[in-house]
Amino acid sequence: MNVIVDGAAFKTQDGSDPEGITPAESKRVAVRNAPNGGHSDEVFGIIAVGIGRRIIALVRKPKKQNTKYFFNPKPISYKLRVAIIVRRLRQVIKGVGGKPRAVRLLPRRCILLSAPMSTLEAEHVHAIDLDAQISAVERSLSALSYKYPVLDLPNEIVAEIFIHSLPVYPECPPRTGILSLTNLSQICRKWREIALNTPMLWRAMVLPRNSDASFVQRTRETDLWLSRSGSCPLSIEIVDPYCFGTILDGWITEVFAGLNPHRARWEYLKLHLAEIPRPLTFEEPMPLLRHLDLAIEEHTAFNSLVFGDTPLLRSATLNDVAADTVILPWEQLTSLVLDRVYPRECLPVLQQTSTLIHCKLFLVHERVADLPDVTLPHLKSLTLVNSIGVTSGYLQTLIVPALRELHVWEQSLQLSYFQGPIYSLKSFISKSGCNLQKMTISGPRFVSRDEYSSAFPSIELSFDGQYGFGSGVAEG
Repeated sequence: MNVIVDGAAFKTQDGSDPEGITPAESKRVAVRNAPNGGHSDEVFGIIAVGIGRRIIALVRKPKKQNTKYFFNPKPISYKLRVAIIVRRLRQVIKGVGGKPRAVRLLPRRCILLSAPMSTLEAEHVHAIDLDAQISAVERSLSALSYKYPVLDLPNEIVAEIFIHSLPVYPECPPRTGILSLTNLSQICRKWREIALNTPMLWRAMVLPRNSDASFVQRTRETDLWLSRSGSCPLSIEIVDPYCFGTILDGWITEVFAGLNPHRARWEYLKLHLAEIPRPLTFEEPMPLLRHLDLAIEEHTAFNSLVFGDTPLLRSATLNDVAADTVILPWEQLTSLVLDRVYPRECLPVLQQTSTLIHCKLFLVHERVADLPDVTLPHLKSLTLVNSIGVTSGYLQTLIVPALRELHVWEQSLQLSYFQGPIYSLKSFISKSGCNLQKMTISGPRFVSRDEYSSAFPSIELSFDGQYGFGSGVAEG
């Protein structure tokens, strides 16, 4: 006789209740209709109703992988998990009935097996043991699937990864966009907590002028950024070359109202403005300031911009107006960049910077016949670039006995029709008495590589530009 099991109700194929079965006997089924009161050779029974439903759930609703982890080596598929379970079930069935039986999985139904009545209780024990083994397999599979989750990394390692994802300090990260700290802190709660508690992430800041934001909102953003930086030295960038007059004065007033209390932590300062606003002063001590990048587009009628106590200041980048306006401790500087300057504007600055080691000048065309010589005894690298026009002869006014590297445009070396670049360079080296080791010739050239190599055999030469103005003339 066949017994169909569906939930807690048990019916025979003809619809009548099988003898000896009640809803309370859901753990086992026994049908006694064989001759002489014995048992039939095979009956249908229930094996592990709960286990069957768990297997059905595994087949029909596999567990989703946790997508919040970046690293998931090779998650084992649910098909393999089910295969392991079915294989074990068939081993159990073989032990019960003597040969493998088909396992039928039906939605919301139990597993129907054909087994001798004498072994039904033993089968129930095996089913319980099988349930424990299934749970053990699931735990093992779960451990294998998520062996190296990124969220299990120590907070210190994650913070270091965040620091290396930003531009190299002192360059400032953007305020918005994919590489911004705002975007980084919105990935998940844990990453946000790490980012907000890592002061080195907030030590470089750009302060743009945002006309759409209110004064209170801009001040709050600045204060929040500064508070997150803790006690780290700061790199500050303020760039707006198109803001003039009272608008500039008001904006600078509110910006420095938030920055001035942290003046002792300023390490790198980049300030590009249309003019010097009247409220702006830097006479108070800035003990950590190492580099100043100052560009001013328009001269103003009031006094110069004075930088007071800056004992660590060693590097400065100035444009022409800033070089003519700012007052710095020039004797401390070891690196100087002057942009879009006339040779005559360089003279008073270079005369005060006797300790320079690196110097780069972007020159505007001007006659230099009457300029006095300037001696820079410690200068090791010099770059002369023609910013506007060609300034010839300026190199001859510099006396640099310690010079090791020179980068110069060939056009600026042409002193006259009979005094070409090679003559100019030999005259400069002889006058300075320097032991030049590297030389780079830039711009269009009329002197070939071979001519330079023959004239300066002990100097490492490099060229940045075309020979013969790109006319296709071969160098020889």
